[in-house]
Amino acid sequence: MNQHYLPECYLKEFCNKKGHFYSIDNELLTKGILPKPRITYPKEACKQKDYFTITPQFKEIYPRFKDLDALYLENKFKTYEDWYPKLLTTLKSGQPGITFNDAEFLLHVLTDFRDRNLFFRDNSVQVKKNTLNKMLAEEKHGTHILSSNDKEDIERVLSDPHFNKNSHLLTLILKYHSKQDENGDLFKLLTSKWCLCISDNKFITSDNPGYFIHNGRYLYELPNVDFSFIMPITPNLCLYITDHVADLDSFRNSYKTIDYIIADENVLDIYNRGLTYHMNRYLYAESIDAITLFTRTMRTNI
Repeated sequence: MNQHYLPECYLKEFCNKKGHFYSIDNELLTKGILPKPRITYPKEACKQKDYFTITPQFKEIYPRFKDLDALYLENKFKTYEDWYPKLLTTLKSGQPGITFNDAEFLLHVLTDFRDRNLFFRDNSVQVKKNTLNKMLAEEKHGTHILSSNDKEDIERVLSDPHFNKNSHLLTLILKYHSKQDENGDLFKLLTSKWCLCISDNKFITSDNPGYFIHNGRYLYELPNVDFSFIMPITPNLCLYITDHVADLDSFRNSYKTIDYIIADENVLDIYNRGLTYHMNRYLYAESIDAITLFTRTMRTNI
């Protein structure tokens, strides 16, 4: 079963009237080759076979989840994949805001887009693997004491031939089980200023959209302070959230105010360019002109 690590409900917003968008392979760009934009349909993009499927092998390694349905995570995602297009219709209509509940749910969805992504799997899992190996090394040298059970659990997890996938699935399952805003990230984003930047079909996206800008750097994780969050949501709209301006009134009034601003060419270049720092491989755009123009000015040597 093919499963999307970036959902179709997001990708469909970048389709033209023919139901497809155009994609560029960044691997070719990094080799100095300017690739020809390729017609791509949402059902073809950002997917892998059984990407979220909970296998019997996973349950052997993590027996406390032995009763979970194989499609537990897939079904969790469906709870918002029907809702997301409806909210986008509201945002595209130009209304001055949305209910606070909708704003909170939108952040949960956008966070999910990040957490379920292939980029997150490959990078966060490596950090976890390094941490576990460090614990074993410290235990061997007597600087960290592990119980025999903990040591056996760590060794079993590290010996898993499907460590990346299973560790990532565990992270997602625990997220849904806890349902907590552990670091206060949700509150920080909710009480920051929200804007929708408007362009004339010039926003592009990638197979891993959404990032933060902090002190001129493009980051994947939310900084403690002084951040801007950038997320293209359609070719015409890009969500911009910044803590440079507090918005506590929306929190008190249970209504999230959204300002609409026109994106000039400089903003377009900065926002589109930011997508290239944490992408997996592909850039997407509704029009062939938008993606061709952008790739000619990318940071890679062409």
